Amino acid sequence: MSKQAEGTVIRDGMIFNELTGERLFGAPPSNRTKIAYETATTEEERSKSPKAPVTMRALIQRINRKLASDDREKGNQWPQKVCAFRGRARENVGAYYLLDQHRNEIVNSGISPEHLARELGVLQLWEAVVEDD
Repeated sequence: MSKQAEGTVIRDGMIFNELTGERLFGAPPSNRTKIAYETATTEEERSKSPKAPVTMRALIQRINRKLASDDREKGNQWPQKVCAFRGRARENVGAYYLLDQHRNEIVNSGISPEHLARELGVLQLWEAVVEDD
């Protein structure tokens, strides 16, 4: 617990009146979506709750950092990484592929970064992928 101003206290990212315990300000914008999702009781409420946007570029970076850290834990100095196809290859094979950097070969093509990110745990349920501009 840290002091905000005279008579106020910050707990769990929210500002409370120190004497009455009344909440003065809600959660910061970065946590509002997570809190709304976690407080929803039914799947219908969760599907209607707002989602925090994550760009595809940020998602790819999250996946690659996770794959690199997992490979380092296993002792592999050449991690796999997700890359994007360009041009005609994108039309024929799919937009994204998994590359083995040690052998410089494609391990899996046509992957879904969103699905892979959810499997790896780097994309939370209250986050949604948006296209880069």
